[in-house]
Amino acid sequence: MAHCEGILLEKNLLIFLFGILVWFYPLSCWCLNLTALDLSGMQASQSSDYGWYSSAADLAIDGNSNTYISGGSCSHTGNDVHPWWKVDLGANHCLGSITLVNRKDCCSERLIGAVVRAGMESDIFNNAACGLPVTSDQASIPGGHIRLVCDPPVIAHYISVDDDVPNLPKNETYLTL
Repeated sequence: MAHCEGILLEKNLLIFLFGILVWFYPLSCWCLNLTALDLSGMQASQSSDYGWYSSAADLAIDGNSNTYISGGSCSHTGNDVHPWWKVDLGANHCLGSITLVNRKDCCSERLIGAVVRAGMESDIFNNAACGLPVTSDQASIPGGHIRLVCDPPVIAHYISVDDDVPNLPKNETYLTL
């Protein structure tokens, strides 16, 4: 995942628009120096744990690049109606892009339709999407790196991934990172 050092935040704007006074508080930023943000050691959570092998949320950000679930380095939710994964960045960061790493041993198609969100709210559904949902072409590469661009960059304290693809069979409602 990438974030920006030397954050230059946009200022709040007070605008008189069509006779109405509007307070504008943008949640975007300009990135002066793009750098990678190391997420290892940060607090992660997810909707549930699969329970087979080790599948805890923090495995998605443990620094281990093994993309096989048997390698003990993949998060994996249970069979949820709306699976999600979230990390608390511990501070505010200006994010320009977020990269997901897909599982390699099987089931890469489970990321189709996944939405990455970034923002200030702990409730993931109150944060804006960063980029578009993951496409079938992006998810078709086992172990692939899927880069989602936040345009414009966004100030975030939380990053999440959720999967709300309608009409999938119930056994396809897992989320693995």
